[in-house]
Amino acid sequence: LVSFAGNWAIAKKYASANNYSVDATQELIAYGFSNIIGVLFNSVVVSGGLARTAVNVESGAKSQVSGCITAVLILMSLLLLTSFFYYIPMAVLSAIIQVSIVSMIDFEEMVSAYKIKKSDSLVMVVTFLATFFVGVTDGLFVGIILSLSMIFHSTAFPHVAHLGKLPPSEGSHFKDVNRFSSAQQIPGVAIIRMDATLSFVNCDYFQKLVMEATQGTFHSQHDPIHLVIIDTSAWIEIDLPGIRTLFDLHQSLQTMDVSLVVACAKGVLRDRLRDAGFVTLLGGNNMCMSIEDALNHRIDNEKGPKPASTAPFEGMELVEIHKDNSTVLAASRQSQGSEDFMAGELATNPMHHINHLSLSICSRDVSYTQLESYQETPTNI
Repeated sequence: LVSFAGNWAIAKKYASANNYSVDATQELIAYGFSNIIGVLFNSVVVSGGLARTAVNVESGAKSQVSGCITAVLILMSLLLLTSFFYYIPMAVLSAIIQVSIVSMIDFEEMVSAYKIKKSDSLVMVVTFLATFFVGVTDGLFVGIILSLSMIFHSTAFPHVAHLGKLPPSEGSHFKDVNRFSSAQQIPGVAIIRMDATLSFVNCDYFQKLVMEATQGTFHSQHDPIHLVIIDTSAWIEIDLPGIRTLFDLHQSLQTMDVSLVVACAKGVLRDRLRDAGFVTLLGGNNMCMSIEDALNHRIDNEKGPKPASTAPFEGMELVEIHKDNSTVLAASRQSQGSEDFMAGELATNPMHHINHLSLSICSRDVSYTQLESYQETPTNI
């Protein structure tokens, strides 16, 4: 692994310098076959040499033909010229390697990495020092361990944003309140976005932050939270521990009388949650395509059914026609010697909200024939 990492680092370095591309999969296949064939002849592990590659490049090599020529020259030297090379000081050979290696050290890249992302700069500096003072193999191993540690840390403790809504003049988008001072959090609502896929690495961390947000810890107004919206736009997958975390969150929030809504889920994520039964448990209405939809749905539920408009009855005399336990709303209007009316169902509640309105227009004579057994009473609706 360390040898391949070293080879790949060299390949990427010179590919970037000479403006050509390399394929990691192809490099790994070639590396594996080289070692398989070498085993048949009791050879050592096949690997590219950092110093020898640098010398080859500095000598002007442009293709793989240079490797064949180098192999032939080395074979001839071993057979015919060893007695002449015996007296060459090791210092001379070291100088050739060092002169070639110096061109590979890129201090400007380290400075640039420090300005962009300090953790990457730290990995570069530590790897360089370990390689310089200890050795190439040890330096590469240290660099790999540090890089994997950085990746694991960013995955285990990803950035979590608490969102607020921008004013209409700025697009009414939902943004991180710590980065957008004009973003206003909605009273009683915690909107959370984790910028990483929910997995076994970070599920405990995420669950802890959601529960803290439920207490109003991250809310600007510190209001009691009655709705938690999880923005999953950054999630590209989810594993079993992540799904189990969502089940646990739903159960915990339910005991606190706090609603949970999942918004902005991608298709793959929705499929995983549907197969796990979480969508059924949560309720299809609590899986929303956007944060705005989640808020509108919750507001509609809190207000209850909307009363129907009475605009069709403008200019008409309204009456209630009762029969048994039902109530029908009727409106009459005089028009050119005849009288028309519109009728529909009326909710039998004190506020007289019209839950469902099925209208018809017909003549008064026909209507009274159909409704002759109804009791007609005036009303002030």
